[in-house]
Amino acid sequence: MANMNESIDQLTASLQELTARTYGHACSCETVAGKVPANELQVSKEVESFVADTRAYSDKTRNVSVGRY
Repeated sequence: MANMNESIDQLTASLQELTARTYGHACSCETVAGKVPANELQVSKEVESFVADTRAYSDKTRNVSVGRY
């Protein structure tokens, strides 16, 4: 699960960077720490699909080893 969270963090950072570049400025938004209950989160179907596909791929390839023995 740690890998999934890391992937989501990387995706979020990349999207924020892309958005800042698209509008020609760095984000001047203030970050506020806090917790949001899971039932209040709104995630698009595309993000849900990406996470599900990534999790399924991770589960299928978890025990695959590549190399010479």
